[in-house]
Order: sequence, then C-alpha cells, then structure tokens
Amino acid sequence: MLSLTVFLLLVAETLPRTSDAVPLIVLYFGAVMIICSFSILATVLVLSLHHSSPGHHTMPVWVQRGICEWLAWILFMKRPGRTMTRKAILERSVQIEMQEKSSKSLLANVVGEDEMHPLTNGTFTGGMKALDSFENQHISTHTCSTRSELRAIHKELKTITDKMKQDDEDNVVIADWKYAASVIDRLCLYLFSFLIVVISLGVVLSAPHVV
Repeated sequence: MLSLTVFLLLVAETLPRTSDAVPLIVLYFGAVMIICSFSILATVLVLSLHHSSPGHHTMPVWVQRGICEWLAWILFMKRPGRTMTRKAILERSVQIEMQEKSSKSLLANVVGEDEMHPLTNGTFTGGMKALDSFENQHISTHTCSTRSELRAIHKELKTITDKMKQDDEDNVVIADWKYAASVIDRLCLYLFSFLIVVISLGVVLSAPHVV
C-alpha cells in the first residue's frame, strides 16, 4: 500500500499541469472557421446575383441605386461607360425619376395608338401616302391585297423591333446584376481581409511571451 502511494505521487509529479484557459491557437482557428462560414454564405449571395436575369428576378431600386451606384462609389470601383462620381450619380438619379414620371404621364396616351394608326409611324408613312395616290390613280383588285401585305410586313417589323429593344433592355439589366455581384464581392473581400488581419494581430498581441 505504501509503495503504491509513493508510485502515484511520483506519477502525479511527472504529469504536466492542466490549465483552465483556452489556448490562443484554438481561439484563432475558431474565429477563422466562423469567417470561412460567413464567406461561404457571401459566395452563394454573389453567385446568385451574378446569375440573376430579368426573367427570374426584378432588380429593386435600392439595388440599382444603393449597390450599383453609391456602394460602388464608396469602394472606389469603376464601370466602363459610366462616370462614378457623386455629381454624376445624383444627376442619374434625377434623370431616372424624371423618366419614371414622364412614362407614367404618357402611358394613357400611348395605349391604343397602334390600333388607331397602325401605319403612321416609322418609314411606312411615305409608303402609305404613295399607296393612297396609287389607289386614287389606279383602282384595281390588287389594292386590298397590297394594303394587307403592307400591314403584315409592318406588324412583323414591329415585332422584330420590339424583340430587339427587349433584348437590349434585358442585356442592360443582366449587366447591372453582374456589376452588383462584383460590388458585393469587393465589399466582402475588404471586410473579410480586415477581420483576418484584426484577429491575427489580436491573437499575436495576446500571447504572453510576445509583448
């Protein structure tokens, strides 16, 4: 019994002392894991914005003005074809508001205009005048068919033109979504880099043998 007690005392003296404090390396890796988790969420958000399209998502006004304009200006980002200055951003905001007001006021006048004057727009005005003079001079059985053919051609051209305009507008919206994704990506880069630097300095300065 005495020998067993002496042996246990010797073993207890040789064992290292335990500590209740958490090691700094554990705190550092825990903080890095939390930052990596948030970076994964940010990556999912950036990819979702990058692959957004007008057919699936409608760009809110706060995304177009807050992220694509003001946040990009704060992060000193540039965009080809646009001047990213405070004055230019304010001017574009005023122009967008004026366009929205004018489009709402003219909406009632535009409705039904194509039905009332199907061939009075574009390059077909001269064609219709020539057709009227032709009808006055030469009345034949082919007049109705010629008018219907011109109307059919005008309808097809109008459909193609509207499709091209819609494609151009969709391309602009897609470019805005991609630019918003790049702005969020740049913001996350600055934020996570700053957090990594601050945490690393905090851990290094908290070491007892460093300071």
